[in-house]
Amino acid sequence: MGLFSKQRGAGGSGDELTLAGAWQLLAPQLGAQLEVRGERSILATGVVRGRGWSLQIEGRPLGNAFLRELRSGPNRNKAYDEWTSELAVACANPRGLMGLLRSSQDPNDPNWRPGEYDPRRGRKVVSNPPELAAAALTPELHQVLLDLWRDVDIAIEPAAVRLGEVSKARASRGGFMGGSVLHHAPNMVRPMPERAIAGPPWWIDLVCRIADAVDGAAV
Repeated sequence: MGLFSKQRGAGGSGDELTLAGAWQLLAPQLGAQLEVRGERSILATGVVRGRGWSLQIEGRPLGNAFLRELRSGPNRNKAYDEWTSELAVACANPRGLMGLLRSSQDPNDPNWRPGEYDPRRGRKVVSNPPELAAAALTPELHQVLLDLWRDVDIAIEPAAVRLGEVSKARASRGGFMGGSVLHHAPNMVRPMPERAIAGPPWWIDLVCRIADAVDGAAV
């Protein structure tokens, strides 16, 4: 099977890049070592700006197996995949900072408009413990986190900055683009295959910048 797989039906009227195919394009660009564990499962490792990183994405089927077998027909919209994504970037963390940074939209915020695409409406960047955000984020990084379009948790650990997410998307060969936050990037209105591979470099760079801030925190 080639990099592109033909998928017909809702949301799949043309050629779609599989997760494995996307990473066969990405790995050389990133100078990464790639382990393809299946069409919907990869592990990539590399070094960016002197920092080691590892990234794992895996999709698995959810729901009724019989409906999944019929997903080329009208029942396909009832079949979903669950996607687990994790990106870790090494850091020295001289202060031993630990905790969680969260960028999320609050549906109870009066500024939130569910029918309007504006990532900043109702979005907050908070941390646990509360003082972590001030210690681990520069003003520039805080602004970047306010512009995210999905809710994201970033953990600060003794030796790594780690982003993880579990979500679901409609089953399709290109479903990883909706199911994995790591395959979303700003300005996603791009042609294929660029749209399928724009996200990971952007996220790796962002988490590396957070690791830089963690390592640069005053002692």
